Amino acid sequence: MRNYKSCFRYFALYDKTGICKFLEKQAEKGWLLDTVTFNVWKFKRIEPQKLKFNTVCFLESSSYAAGPSDSLLRFKEYCEHSGWSFATSNEKMLVFYTDKEDAVPIETDAWVEVQNIHKVMRWSFLGLNILLFIGRFLSFFNAIKDVVKSPTQLAWDMSLTLIIVTGLVAFLFLSEIIAYVSWYIKAKRAARLYGVFTPTRSYSCLIYIIIFILIFIAIIECVGLKFSLLVISLPVIILLLIYCSVSIFKKFSAPKWLNFLVAAVVAVSGVLFILKSDRIRFLINSIDIVDSSSVYQYLSPNEFDNIAPITLDDLGLNKVAVESIHTSISESLAMKEFSTDVIYQDNRLLRYTFIEAKLPLVKEIVINRILDDYSVLRNFCSNQAMADISYYPIDVPLWGAEKMYILNVDGKPISRYLLCYDDVIIELDAYFTIEKEHIEAIRDKFSK
Repeated sequence: MRNYKSCFRYFALYDKTGICKFLEKQAEKGWLLDTVTFNVWKFKRIEPQKLKFNTVCFLESSSYAAGPSDSLLRFKEYCEHSGWSFATSNEKMLVFYTDKEDAVPIETDAWVEVQNIHKVMRWSFLGLNILLFIGRFLSFFNAIKDVVKSPTQLAWDMSLTLIIVTGLVAFLFLSEIIAYVSWYIKAKRAARLYGVFTPTRSYSCLIYIIIFILIFIAIIECVGLKFSLLVISLPVIILLLIYCSVSIFKKFSAPKWLNFLVAAVVAVSGVLFILKSDRIRFLINSIDIVDSSSVYQYLSPNEFDNIAPITLDDLGLNKVAVESIHTSISESLAMKEFSTDVIYQDNRLLRYTFIEAKLPLVKEIVINRILDDYSVLRNFCSNQAMADISYYPIDVPLWGAEKMYILNVDGKPISRYLLCYDDVIIELDAYFTIEKEHIEAIRDKFSK
């Protein structure tokens, strides 16, 4: 039987109410607080009993001091004479407990109690969270600004991940700031007018949800979305089965050992099912866990036609005369970008960029940016950088497109088109004559 245990439990530094309730429940289970470091709580075994806890913000307490100050020792002695035993401290938070129901409260003036909390929290909690929020918000703003300048960055997992992560972390710090300020305003008013202390609260569920999302995003970055969903869903299903099974046995007042045995049997059975199931193994093996969010490669004509959204056959082009094919593929949860240069032996060039928007508004953002600065997708030609280059709409779109634009250089149209379909954008440099049947092939592929 172990005599110590540790657990992670998030509490805001000022959450006296939540901390005391948590420690009182642990004491009833036979665990007394030994030490606390950040949000890792270490307990030692005791006889299960009903204890009352209290936390005090003591301004002169510091983890940097070589030892307790004289004022801190006098305060502990005062609390012990009042029936409160010292448990541990964390920075400026002191934790006391007592087994007396009628013990004299350590702090009797609600106004002084609220002000003591605020004097500690305004720098170590509120000020720190404000600085962290400003830093994360600036990172989030810069990530958004970069995407606005170049929307095709959304095809890269790192760009989308940076926006999500910085946004979530900034929201986390902002929620902590709002929660504390709102509590302090209410607590100060209640203490001044009614002489009562307003209970505190930590939004730990929000913290855990955001941490889970960040961990999930990290797994996606490492092994891809499909494999991440599979890796997370299978253990969750097993845990749900364990919970449901044990809950059923508890309703029939099953003993503790039987509930533990049921949980063990369900867990082992679930793991064995996953390992032995041919269908599960096939599903795992069919998922490429190599990060392919961004790939640049050289392909043969046949390899190109196997993966390209618009193939050489679609355009009616000769595969034999192909010199080389350079392809860049980027894909994220927001969009997919497929760019290619097909170089022929006579130095002719086929170039197109295919973008598939997976989220609402992404398509319009990309189109508008291309029209403002067409080089977002690909520079046209370095020796024409100073020319008047812009896309002009075609009144009657061809190829089944919703919208169609043609690139003009110094007022003269050239064979470069921007085609807009339902959720697809195609920018095509047609250095070849494309026949009617090939236009129909593209139309049939992407139009509604």
